[in-house]
Amino acid sequence: MVKHRVENTYCLEPPERFQVLRVRELVERRLAETLQGVQYDPERCRGLAVTLADFIRKDIMDEGLLSTRDNFATATYENQSLVAVATIFALYYE
Repeated sequence: MVKHRVENTYCLEPPERFQVLRVRELVERRLAETLQGVQYDPERCRGLAVTLADFIRKDIMDEGLLSTRDNFATATYENQSLVAVATIFALYYE
């Protein structure tokens, strides 16, 4: 990944607030789509956790929810054999 240097804007706050409800809904939808009907298996779930993290990161980037004020959102999914919890931390930095 190539990093680009940019000039400091001296902004103390991001241009918009972190949209907790929007992020939570997006993550809940992704968890349900991916985990519906999945039975708990340690080996399979280890890989699913990594895959879900990548999908969620991409979903948030695609929605343009990157430059936001510090906050967090948590979403959960549960079926008969597993419980999944995803927590997204939004950190603003220049």
